[in-house]
Amino acid sequence: MSKNETPENPVLPPPTGWALAQLRLEDWLVWLTVTGIAWTAGLMLAVTAVETVLASLPAVVSLPLARLVGGALLGLIQWAFLVRFRGPAGRFVLFSALAWPLALLGYDLLAGPTQSTAAGLLGGLLGGAVMGYVQGLALEEKAEQRTWLYSAVAGWAVALGVGRQAVYDEVVPAANSWQYSLPLGIGWVFLTLLAVLTIVLIFPHKGLSAREMSIRMWPKRK
Repeated sequence: MSKNETPENPVLPPPTGWALAQLRLEDWLVWLTVTGIAWTAGLMLAVTAVETVLASLPAVVSLPLARLVGGALLGLIQWAFLVRFRGPAGRFVLFSALAWPLALLGYDLLAGPTQSTAAGLLGGLLGGAVMGYVQGLALEEKAEQRTWLYSAVAGWAVALGVGRQAVYDEVVPAANSWQYSLPLGIGWVFLTLLAVLTIVLIFPHKGLSAREMSIRMWPKRK
């Protein structure tokens, strides 16, 4: 028995095989849940800013500014629930604020004015890669940087591909910023609900010990 092991809290071997895959999947579902909420909140803030306080500015100025603010809120929510206690909030929020406008620009350039699901997926892949890489620079551990990048690429691709396919006909050509933003947000709402249902209904749950409760929310294992 190791010096850190007790009968009440034995040191367990690292998970492998299906157990490891399950942990990775649950990590991604937790990431999706928090990010979906953060994405929706950031999008609503950005659109509200464009339609109100930034309405007098030209679109080439108001849109990047609104996305900076929305990205900052997105990053703050992610930090609070996913990467808290592993670094100051300011660095992560700053990197998020800078990354979101760049990521959305990449999505806009690739997706373009088309309903194509493939275009939405490609735009999501590029946007997720940009967002995941830049935000990952604010994380200290290389393993977490990789996990964050993979989570972002997969999440963005699926959410924006699904959202674009689901509601594109109803909102294009967009009459205002709210209509333009609907395909961006609807996929994240769908994925968030699906992630929550999967965690609650499919993954096994048990009473957690004090030691298990102290394990950080994301990721559960390095």
